[in-house]
Amino acid sequence: MSATTYSMASSSARSRPALVVVVGMVVALIGITIGSGVASAHTSFGSSNPADGAVLAEPVDEILIAFTNPATEAGDGFVVLDPSGQVRAPSSVTTDDGTVFRLAFEPPLDGGQVGVRWSVRAGDAHPIEGSFAFTVGDATAGAASAAAAPGHDMSSMSAEEMAAMTSMDEFLAVDQSPPGESLARIGRLVSFAAIVLGIGAIAFAATTLRGSRDEIDSLITAVRILGGVLVVGAIVEYAGVARIADDAITSAWTSSAGFATLLRAVAGAMIAFGLAATTTPLRTRTRALSAAARATVLDERTDRVEADPAIRRWTPDRSSVVAFVGVGLAVV
Repeated sequence: MSATTYSMASSSARSRPALVVVVGMVVALIGITIGSGVASAHTSFGSSNPADGAVLAEPVDEILIAFTNPATEAGDGFVVLDPSGQVRAPSSVTTDDGTVFRLAFEPPLDGGQVGVRWSVRAGDAHPIEGSFAFTVGDATAGAASAAAAPGHDMSSMSAEEMAAMTSMDEFLAVDQSPPGESLARIGRLVSFAAIVLGIGAIAFAATTLRGSRDEIDSLITAVRILGGVLVVGAIVEYAGVARIADDAITSAWTSSAGFATLLRAVAGAMIAFGLAATTTPLRTRTRALSAAARATVLDERTDRVEADPAIRRWTPDRSSVVAFVGVGLAVV
């Protein structure tokens, strides 16, 4: 095997594990991103008693609503639509830990289908709302008795009273995407895409890329642009988070979601302005060769450098410390 063939084979052998490293880092980063998204999922509805669709024989004077994480009342809080078509607030709402809420009703709910609607704010200031319904007693008899009652005689009701009555379908319809959710989602997708592509490109440059200074400069410039994209995506998400939480732009950073997006914006700026395209000439490893072969390879390497001195590799050094810190912040 000639020295040139050996050098090419050696370079190819070294590039394969390097490529595996790059792919592994990208896959790991995607896993971290997805895992972080799952770990920091918003508070969601857990269960209720009575459950959705339940049919009960006895009047209900208490409803339990449980969430997966602590929450606080927001908006209308907890309200029900009783069988007569009237919206009622609970007599009292109590909770011990912010996850299970007890809604007391006096007089008890009875005589047909009851709709329940809730609106709460999660620990990260994200508002969520939902609804469910159950039936108490004979729904048909309850509706008939409600319509026959003096207070619910359709012919004697005023326009204001009729307008106050709400249909069950209308009551149970809730908006699962609060204002700002779409904006925050778009910003989040842009940010995460920039993080994955940027860190993947940095890993590729550090372990695999060998070429001219212009080629290395182009890749580093692309990473800097991705840092700028990360800043834009984080700002868009921050605006969405502020709208979701109904907070001012200047104070939205105090929530965990707002602080996370602000941290990503800072990370993107550090990558965009801190990454340096420092390069060094490519060197061939010769320690494993015999003295004669080493001399031949060194001679060929010398000829190669003299013939094409532009073959270089990216060398991460202290000049890119700010960018590396930004990468760490982006992952965190």
